Amino acid sequence: RLTQGITESSADSIFVTDAEGRVTFVNPEVERTFGFTADDLTGKVLHERIHHYYPDSCPYPTCRCPLAKIHASGEAIRDREDMFFRKDGSTFTALYSYAPLASKGKRLGAVLFVRDITERKRAEAALRESAARLRAIVHAVPDVLLVFDADGRYLEILTAQPELLYTDPAALKGRLIGEVLPGEVTNKALSAIDQTLRTRRIQSFEYELPIRKIGKRCFEARVAPLDGPLMGRPAVVLLARDVTQQRLTEESLRHAQ
Repeated sequence: RLTQGITESSADSIFVTDAEGRVTFVNPEVERTFGFTADDLTGKVLHERIHHYYPDSCPYPTCRCPLAKIHASGEAIRDREDMFFRKDGSTFTALYSYAPLASKGKRLGAVLFVRDITERKRAEAALRESAARLRAIVHAVPDVLLVFDADGRYLEILTAQPELLYTDPAALKGRLIGEVLPGEVTNKALSAIDQTLRTRRIQSFEYELPIRKIGKRCFEARVAPLDGPLMGRPAVVLLARDVTQQRLTEESLRHAQ
């Protein structure tokens, strides 16, 4: 009863095959995922039902199939990705494990666990696309983009101009702003972070920093709240723009008047 309960409630499709690779048992998830009933599969060679073609529709010989090879080698397969076929001919990406079944040294067959990871792969692809768009945006603007938690800890550092950072970006992530920047700048930043998180409104401030190799620079910073927590913590994004030349121009105009 326990075994039956486990197999019937499993989110994985479970196939049991005999020593010749013919199906002797499937759990209910097989029909939900593959469309095959137990009658469709019982007594049939598993490879010829769910794994007989490559994704490009070319025939997949049984001799090359890892599901078939296991009966000869007796070696288990753990967490491998592959494409499987449904009854209607459509394919999906799956994560599967296949293990031999034996008793007293005699091979009786194998058990196959299959999990449909189509949605996970789609989400991973969407995340990669989103990250690529963000990188493109970051490289198209002259700002330094920094993400901080409520304590002023650097969570992310994104910039196409790392030379505008006070120190090496690799040394920033995970550190507190007070461990990196001078006290006056730290106080301004922490005050803006605190007000942003309390009011949910954008805060602005200016600061000056001596930057490696290029000398003192003036920055204009805008701090905005993120819509949701990052890594389980409230967070803000700080956009810092180098306005040194702009301020020098303004100063020159004032003196000229």
